[in-house]
Amino acid sequence: MTDAPKKVLIVENDAVQRDLIVMAIQRLGCEAIPTSNAMKVLGLFVEHQPLVVLMDVYLPQKNGFDVLQSLKKLPGFAETNVIMISAMGFSEVVNKAAELGAKGFLVKPIDIDLLVERVKPFLTEKTN
Repeated sequence: MTDAPKKVLIVENDAVQRDLIVMAIQRLGCEAIPTSNAMKVLGLFVEHQPLVVLMDVYLPQKNGFDVLQSLKKLPGFAETNVIMISAMGFSEVVNKAAELGAKGFLVKPIDIDLLVERVKPFLTEKTN
């Protein structure tokens, strides 16, 4: 089962950004699991056990920070790396993401080369 593609959960409200991220993740040879619905994230996490979660901060159903706090309570989450995404790159937002345990932060519109650079190291790690 070690040949199975590594999984990346993509939680992004903007369809264009989500599609670009999905393509970039697939080009890395990973399985992209996209959603725009914050209410489905916990179920998708449990089902797929992704190595990386790319999470929009501002989602219509629920704040991405709240979703991250809920994810942290799930079994198996400790080995997951989260990168938060937002058009609001204010230091308060970036700092809050770091305080909650996010391993990175990307500002929209997303620079796909930077996204790949940030995600790649997490695909080879087993634990943090």
